Amino acid sequence: MSKHINKIFSMIQTELKSEKVELARKPQSILNETKTLDKALAKYSSKIDRTYTEYVKAHRKFDQEIDQIQQSLKNLKGDVLEVEKTLKDLGLDFNSVPDLKEAETKIDKLENISKDYKKLYPKI
Repeated sequence: MSKHINKIFSMIQTELKSEKVELARKPQSILNETKTLDKALAKYSSKIDRTYTEYVKAHRKFDQEIDQIQQSLKNLKGDVLEVEKTLKDLGLDFNSVPDLKEAETKIDKLENISKDYKKLYPKI
């Protein structure tokens, strides 16, 4: 009887092993999928690295341009103040020169915009 039970047990065990193999993925399939994922990850990592490098370069140039613009605005503001002082010395009203008033308004607007741009595009 023991031999008979062992034979049945052996048959069941063999059948279960074959079922497990049929249900499991083949190692080659798993390896191929990991290779595909590795290539995709390398591709997108390379792409973001290039994009990041371009952003850093563009941001550096952007900062330089904004700094130059802000310096020019500071110089123009000084010019407006100088002309305003001269006008007062001559007894003329600053508001009587429309171009000067408009220039002062634009300078103020551009100063605010240039400050906002620096906040809008952070340095990484």
